[in-house]
Amino acid sequence: MATSIQMFEGGYSESIDLVFSNASSGTYYGNLTLPFNYTYLKVGPREGRLNAIANDTIYGSVNVSYIFYFETASSGYIAGTEQFSNGVVEYQWGTFSLN
Repeated sequence: MATSIQMFEGGYSESIDLVFSNASSGTYYGNLTLPFNYTYLKVGPREGRLNAIANDTIYGSVNVSYIFYFETASSGYIAGTEQFSNGVVEYQWGTFSLN
């Protein structure tokens, strides 16, 4: 399954794809290609939380926490944080669709 996400951060727009290989790993496709390990938990009738960890040779490790707010069975809004091993924290929000 793939999730297409249109993210916004600091006034800039970015399109990314998360492709899930199985119930615990996937690949991030955006400004770079990065494998990740994740957990997903349904936390409300229309909400799910994805926590992921990825390692990159340039940026180091990154811990990601996204909340998906479903408007339909396959689309909605997303908000989250990415915390890098160097202490940088980025906040994202946007829309998503499941393919």
